[in-house]
Amino acid sequence: MTHPVSVTCSRCGAPLIEAGSAPEASRPPCPGCGSIGEISIGFDEGMTIRESARLQVKSPKGPNGGMREVRDLTTGSYRDATGQFVEKLRDIDKTAVPPRYRERVVGADGTVIRDVDEPLEKHQGHGSAKPRA
Repeated sequence: MTHPVSVTCSRCGAPLIEAGSAPEASRPPCPGCGSIGEISIGFDEGMTIRESARLQVKSPKGPNGGMREVRDLTTGSYRDATGQFVEKLRDIDKTAVPPRYRERVVGADGTVIRDVDEPLEKHQGHGSAKPRA
């Protein structure tokens, strides 16, 4: 696989025809400014960075000790069931009255795939809580 590469003069930015790997002594001077030896090599590449983060807030249970989760916030890029990347924000807030479940999933084209905001007690039978066949 070949990648588009550009070789330019570091001083004036003029495009240089010779290979950037040629020894400095054998390079012809820059046609724009006459400089020898100062080149910039650029690669025309694309890159997409995908990230996700999860925040869990816990609080003491009470006199017996231990911790209980009171908030679970997840956001970032994930693959959906079709293998496409989507942006997802999920917030399980047990401190709200009544406790809430919120989830918004947006496709790469900006289409809202899922938008849920409901009491946590109504959010049953989804994801890992689905009944097994």
